[in-house]
Amino acid sequence: MYRGGLVIALITALAAPARAAEIELKNDGWSDGQPVNVQAGFKPGDIGAARFTPPTGGPFPVTKIQFLFAGGTSTETVTVRVWADTGSTSPGSQLYTNDYAVTGADDALQEIDLTGEGILVSGPFRVGFLFTHSAPPSLTTDLDGISAPDNFIFDVNTGLWFAASSTGVTGDFVLRAFVDDGAAPPVPDAGVPGPDANGPGGPDSGAGDCTSNGDCAVGEYCNEFGACSFDCREDNDCGTDMACNSLGMCVAAEGDGGGCGCRTGERGGGGAALLLLAVVLLAIRRRSGA
Repeated sequence: MYRGGLVIALITALAAPARAAEIELKNDGWSDGQPVNVQAGFKPGDIGAARFTPPTGGPFPVTKIQFLFAGGTSTETVTVRVWADTGSTSPGSQLYTNDYAVTGADDALQEIDLTGEGILVSGPFRVGFLFTHSAPPSLTTDLDGISAPDNFIFDVNTGLWFAASSTGVTGDFVLRAFVDDGAAPPVPDAGVPGPDANGPGGPDSGAGDCTSNGDCAVGEYCNEFGACSFDCREDNDCGTDMACNSLGMCVAAEGDGGGCGCRTGERGGGGAALLLLAVVLLAIRRRSGA
């Protein structure tokens, strides 16, 4: 388990059914009423994330995410981030970031609606939760084993990404993404606004046809959709211990020292419930360029 200790919460939830055109992507094997592990070792600046692979084709709009956030009942601000995924331990370019106020619950599968946010994926992508508080409440993992290549932890002490299995996590994050396979818009061409002014291909992203970073303006890079884009303009646009490089990409800041904090700290909280709830999230909007 991440940072030692074990908290098991018996959770049951009623998830909203997927729309006909939606495809659910998940690594976990959890189902209503089964116990989970509450990963209560996260501290401010840490990230828990999962990699998802959509069907061949696309691009596909990401419509929503679902997750269990348990082990406490306080309301905490978490930063949800979506990245393209290159298949390595570290994620690729950032596609989306936003802050949400989430109330912990041991009896609810929670949902964030991303419809209309302009998040387009045509290959593997990663969804992560950046913590601004010391868990719990926290992300949870199932008890039926782990898909080692698809679960990750960013440790703020080292400024490095790790495979979650290397930190002692033995289950998959109960974190799911949904994509729409029936309404994927075409990749915007040069000068044509995308579905979101700040999203991939939107006018604020400097979109245009490209095959390499050299085809883009200074401060931009050629993203996986063949469009010039940027994630940041200054270090403050990136997360804790991250910096904005010359291509407008958020990368780990240089000079982060200290030992690995991946196995320290204590767990707490947790509980059992058999309620069927629908939890509404209050979004605290904070967009950055995609």
